[in-house]
Amino acid sequence: GCSQVGILRALNEAGIPVDMVGGTSIGSLMGALYAEEKSNSRMRVRAREWAMDMNSFFKKIWDLTYPVTSMFSGASFNSSINSVFKGKQIEDLWLPYFNITTDITASCMRAHTDGSLWRYVRASMSLSGYLPPLCDPKDGHLLMDGGYINNLP
Repeated sequence: GCSQVGILRALNEAGIPVDMVGGTSIGSLMGALYAEEKSNSRMRVRAREWAMDMNSFFKKIWDLTYPVTSMFSGASFNSSINSVFKGKQIEDLWLPYFNITTDITASCMRAHTDGSLWRYVRASMSLSGYLPPLCDPKDGHLLMDGGYINNLP
């Protein structure tokens, strides 16, 4: 899940500049963390904080729901992603950034380059059966994990 931290560190140590970041699923979170500050150490700290927050047993139990579309309601996951990015927009990041989601309404891939950062990162991490799909505020389409349609953007 968090191998991107090591990859970006190796690129920095080799002197290879990163001029754009993209990702799908957990890679969309890691990419957004890096694009936000362009700092490997800060990215690692924030990724660890988020992972520790998401591993809370009580948060998981509290978020369980009757499994109509998914095991969890997504409320806890939404708040954890939202607290990481605090209302930032994709276009506010220091590096150009995009992420991939699967549009299950239109059965196609979507690449997001603008809009709510937390919302599209969350949508790109929505595993079927685990978290419910997220509604795109732009067109009302339902978005799921980008790995279903393109796991290596």
